[in-house]
Amino acid sequence: MRLAGTGIWSGSCDIWWVSPEGDRRRRFGQNALMPINRLLAPVLDLACLAAFVAVGGRRHDDLNEGFGWFLEVLWPIVVGWAVIALLTGLYTRTGVGMWVALFVTLFAGIAITQVIRYTVQDRPWIGIFTAVAIGFIGLTTFGWRGVALLVRRLRPAAA
Repeated sequence: MRLAGTGIWSGSCDIWWVSPEGDRRRRFGQNALMPINRLLAPVLDLACLAAFVAVGGRRHDDLNEGFGWFLEVLWPIVVGWAVIALLTGLYTRTGVGMWVALFVTLFAGIAITQVIRYTVQDRPWIGIFTAVAIGFIGLTTFGWRGVALLVRRLRPAAA
């Protein structure tokens, strides 16, 4: 098996290899790096955002303040994430473009979140919240995609 060629365009990554028999096969194609159904991806991302708020609230004992507190912390994060996800086309991209869109969505989404928290909720502009949010949300959103991709690659191909 030898690598025959690569090509990156339109947010996808195509890598071909030549089998021992000499035929060209595509290993990573248009949809190879989108590891899960597109309709499920926003739901799993929302779960990651909600988990961040829940874990943080539990850590600071703020969850005792009720569901209103939870929504008050969650909505700016969801708005920031959703705006940038729509602008980057996060849920429509495949291949390398999906990973780039996710990276941009993470950092720009948190930036919008911080602007909302500062202007609407009178919270600090930049603080430890920003670093923890980037770390937690980054690990979980990149993480579930990485696990799904690994499972997909390890699963035997349908005959």
